[in-house]
Amino acid sequence: MSEVQAPGISREITIYATRGGQMQKITTDVTTWGELQPLVRNAGFDLSSLLAAENITKTDLVNDLAVLPTTAFRLFLRPRQTKSGALDRKECFAAIKVHLLNHPEDKNKFSINGRNVTQLPTATVQELVAIHCVKATATANSRTVNESVREVVGTLPEVDDTDLTDVEKVEEAIALISSLDSYDSHYKANKHLNRLLEEVSFSDSDSEESSLAKEARKLGY
Repeated sequence: MSEVQAPGISREITIYATRGGQMQKITTDVTTWGELQPLVRNAGFDLSSLLAAENITKTDLVNDLAVLPTTAFRLFLRPRQTKSGALDRKECFAAIKVHLLNHPEDKNKFSINGRNVTQLPTATVQELVAIHCVKATATANSRTVNESVREVVGTLPEVDDTDLTDVEKVEEAIALISSLDSYDSHYKANKHLNRLLEEVSFSDSDSEESSLAKEARKLGY
């Protein structure tokens, strides 16, 4: 992480991209979103594919004339939806789950070079859904696939681990294997995962990136 400075320093702005966890800090006296954008781009963020929001008033920054907080604040950048009406990442996972319940033989279609969907970029996951899920089911029901999928999204856990801290990943792993306690190896696996949890908890406790990730999720970013 490096620090980028601009003329007229008056306050610090922490920029955090929720996808990938990239963080930068800039100091500037600019007052509007339009003035801030060039500085954010210079810090290495591609705003053409990202939406911005600040944490003080929790306002989405869309208009160039949007007024920025006058005190230090955090700027959260989240992926921009690339296609109108397209399913977001969580909804894509829901669509894939629904599809595989009916077509378990298609499981291999949702991995690329040994990487499953949780390890693939959102755009790639959306393409897989469009190819294998939407086309296969769109004519089977008069309602749209998106409507059907969005009905069940609320019942599914968030499986996008690219935005999780190391602590949360281990906690999810422990939760996932909790139903396997009938197996002899469960005790050892659970024991080692809890040791790993202690290790990552210690290393993650002072991480500013970790705190920003948690705050972004609480704010819905």
